[in-house]
Amino acid sequence: MEHFREKTPPADKTEEEAPAPEEAADQKVIEQPKKPVKASAWFEGEEEDGYWEETFKSWTDSKPKGPESISLDVTFPGHQHVYGIPQHAAPLSLPTTTGPDSFFDDPYRLWNLDVFEHEASSTMSLYGSIPLMHAHSDKSTVGIFNAVASETWIDVSHPKPDSTLTHWISESGILDVFLLPGPTPEDIFAQYARLTGAPVLPPLWSLAYHQCRWNYISSEDVREVQKAFDDNEMPVDVLWLDIEYSEDHKYFMWKDKTFPDPVEMIEDVAAIGRKMVAIVDPHLKRDHNYPAYKEAMDLDILVKSSNNNNYEGWCWPGSSAWVDFFNPAAWTWWQGLFSLKDKEGVKWRWEKSTKNLFIWNDMNEPSVFNGPEITMQKDNIHYGGWEHRDVHNLNGMLY
Repeated sequence: MEHFREKTPPADKTEEEAPAPEEAADQKVIEQPKKPVKASAWFEGEEEDGYWEETFKSWTDSKPKGPESISLDVTFPGHQHVYGIPQHAAPLSLPTTTGPDSFFDDPYRLWNLDVFEHEASSTMSLYGSIPLMHAHSDKSTVGIFNAVASETWIDVSHPKPDSTLTHWISESGILDVFLLPGPTPEDIFAQYARLTGAPVLPPLWSLAYHQCRWNYISSEDVREVQKAFDDNEMPVDVLWLDIEYSEDHKYFMWKDKTFPDPVEMIEDVAAIGRKMVAIVDPHLKRDHNYPAYKEAMDLDILVKSSNNNNYEGWCWPGSSAWVDFFNPAAWTWWQGLFSLKDKEGVKWRWEKSTKNLFIWNDMNEPSVFNGPEITMQKDNIHYGGWEHRDVHNLNGMLY
């Protein structure tokens, strides 16, 4: 484990005085002093490559805290199968990544990414990351929950046919590991739920048939789709709207030209016992005439760049800013945007909405079109001074 190593300042170089002319013939060759042995070279390498700054394509990570890492090995004796650490397009029983005849060549990666086209049968990252692993045998099931939110890589091997060895390494964080003793799969899930809380019970209608595509372009388009389902006697319970309902992708604002009657449209859908869902993303168009952006900027609840200015990236609206949901003030303000009626403390809200409109939270990896790997720079700053590298895999859970 390593945190906050200080960078060694370069040694001061002093110029040696030139020998006097009469002494020039007596010059001696002075041997270069031997380079001190670096005790950590066996795992860090001889050179300090990328310790204090790292470049990936056109992006530079300033690494203000220098090199960090935390790792641990977890062995599951007598358990030949391990499961979990989602999301990966890999077999349910996780294949080996190291050792003789390993199935994969790379470790499993946990780093939330907006992946448009993922590889089949791969250890590459997908949309979510949960550092929870179960080990199973015919005798018992045990587990480990490694509560770290930074980029994490996990190797899996079988040193013996009936046991599993796992190696976890994360870029930053603290050692905060929970052992789940089981001994049954049901016990493991109960123990994990006591740590993190149980999921919210979904409404019954969420289990029905949903109709969603990019994109329904007008309120009349929505009505025609609903009518076509009914005319063809096809059941449908929920209709979804993607980003094109909004004016210039300014969420909470309907595009008046194509959605002139949003409340009536929602009620037309609800009148038949159906629900409507509309998308809202965590980025805000950088436009001072957009009330949501203007308020977020005034409240100082936006994610910062490493220079402590409001971070600017590119997403559906073009130039965008991101709400920092690690800031408690952001939660209160964000909730107010969904208020169905005026209330104290809420300056601006989504007025053309009803209780029958539900929300689709998307793009919360976070997705940044012009960022490294289509996400946010690691040295961005969140509330409390936390770097994005420290909290990346938690971002979607707060939005």
